[in-house]
Amino acid sequence: PPSWRRSRQPSTLSLRHTLILGAALGILLPTLVMTYFQVVGKFEADINNRLRAPMSQYAEVLSRGLAAAIWSVDKTYAMALIDAVMRNPDVVSVTVTDEYQVPFAQRSKAVAAGGTLLTDRRDIDYNGYRIGQITVVLTTARIESERAGEVVKMALLLLAQVLISVAIIWWLFERRMMRPLKLLEVGAQRLAHGDLAQPIVWARQDEMGRLAEGLDAMRSKLATLIAERDQKNTDLQNQLT
Repeated sequence: PPSWRRSRQPSTLSLRHTLILGAALGILLPTLVMTYFQVVGKFEADINNRLRAPMSQYAEVLSRGLAAAIWSVDKTYAMALIDAVMRNPDVVSVTVTDEYQVPFAQRSKAVAAGGTLLTDRRDIDYNGYRIGQITVVLTTARIESERAGEVVKMALLLLAQVLISVAIIWWLFERRMMRPLKLLEVGAQRLAHGDLAQPIVWARQDEMGRLAEGLDAMRSKLATLIAERDQKNTDLQNQLT
């Protein structure tokens, strides 16, 4: 309808830019989703394998090894066991208390910023009696820092992949679409200006080739019709003369 035609706004994106933008989004969005799930899955696997599993093992081993030390009040042996665990850079602190919650042995170090603290707390039993408790705390700061570095690397790789893909698509589109369209546009402009003598030659047998054949067939028919019209006008002029 005329009202629809008046209200319709012309598109600011050309066919070239629309196709390139669509191709870039089609490559980028699925890759982003896949990368996100890969990063999240790897992070959870690292947390379980590098933190939760060792933390549980530390708590279990220390709860058994420190039972005799607490019972015999041997703090030297307790601190030796704790220091062995503290060599792990992810361990933040190890705290041992007796049955009255009085600190028996403890080691701690500065907590790196940006991490989440994970805690495992176990009772210490000796001959069936609860004689104390151990608390092991680990941080996710180191794993999160590594994840941030991996995210940056993956982002750079993703950007390079998208740029290379867009460049290839741009080259193919220019070669297979835009150049043929420009040649057809030149041929159509010649037809619009009445130049019907030069044929539209096209070697490719594809959609563009069929379009070129159609334009050339139209050119040929127009030339024939115009020639017939001119001949009729000449004959009529001769008769009138």
